Amino acid sequence: MKVEALVFDLGGTLMEYKGFPLYWGDFYEQSFNNVNEELKLNISKEQIRTAINKLIEYNPRINPREIEYTANHIFREAVKSWEMNPEIINEIIICFFKPFRRNVAVFPDTIDILEHVRSKEYKIGVLTDVPTGMPGYLIREDMAPIIHLVDDVVTSDECGFRKPNKAGIEILSKKYGVPIQSIAFIGDEEKDVLTARNAGAIPIFLNRQQVQRSTGECIQITTLAELKDFV
Repeated sequence: MKVEALVFDLGGTLMEYKGFPLYWGDFYEQSFNNVNEELKLNISKEQIRTAINKLIEYNPRINPREIEYTANHIFREAVKSWEMNPEIINEIIICFFKPFRRNVAVFPDTIDILEHVRSKEYKIGVLTDVPTGMPGYLIREDMAPIIHLVDDVVTSDECGFRKPNKAGIEILSKKYGVPIQSIAFIGDEEKDVLTARNAGAIPIFLNRQQVQRSTGECIQITTLAELKDFV
């Protein structure tokens, strides 16, 4: 099993949005209210409820899908009834995600392992599904403390597919000129393991909570530091 590149999931693996669970739908109302107040849109409660329902409709935690839609597409659909200037969609998106992005935190073991892997001259990639309607450039901004330590970031809105679709790993394999079977994909969810398996890469399951479970991974670790033994 020769590894030439390591690809990491992002949320729950390298960093986290502290205080928020995997499903953000319960916070949509608060976020849309913030948008309404901050941008002074004078939107009714009924219009906000319509936007919430549409965003939930697109949320893959509720309605699983592999096809990805751009942030602009999702939010244009969500706020269609608002009858406002479409040119402010980007402002709405940025304002909507502000509360979620206030407590972005890199896990304590992240920087050390990325520096270690770089010192061994492996290629390092990040493959992440964006939260519903969140554009990839916001993900990159949130990665500011670690983005200099990775070679490439592939987000679902940019490649057009969500995990467990194999498209993201295939993109990184071509970029690096590395066979897929020589790529290790590290993530903290079952869909990460399935993504690796669907692509023919090496699945490594990060079980930070040390829950008794198996997701069919080749290797299971409880901290990123354990990767040092692997690479």
